[in-house]
Amino acid sequence: MKMRATNRCLAILLATYAGAAGAEIYRCAAGGSVTYQEIPCPADAGASTLPIGATFPDVNLLERDRLLQREAALDARILKRAELDSAERVARDDRLAREATLKAQMERERNEAASYYVVGRPLRHTPRRAWPLAIR
Repeated sequence: MKMRATNRCLAILLATYAGAAGAEIYRCAAGGSVTYQEIPCPADAGASTLPIGATFPDVNLLERDRLLQREAALDARILKRAELDSAERVARDDRLAREATLKAQMERERNEAASYYVVGRPLRHTPRRAWPLAIR
């Protein structure tokens, strides 16, 4: 709000100064140099007056309104896009949290139901044979 008030004051100041801008500008040629000034030239200098207009064309209200509506529509689209991005971010964070919870639960269940296996030779009962007499 403070910036708008400053801009308004600046616009009013420029509008009041614009009335003085309609004053004549004098072109003075003296000693081989040319100067432009707001006060009349000395008598020995070649002087001419430059017409500077103080009026400007009227504001095209239809074009201005069209541009303002276009800008408002653009602002609305940007705001809607920001809302959609925010909703997507919230949904994504929620999904990631649920996936992490589910993964932790599955890991706990896997650890609780873990089976232990021992790898080794199978145990078979085979009867002993007697050694041949020649080896004994």
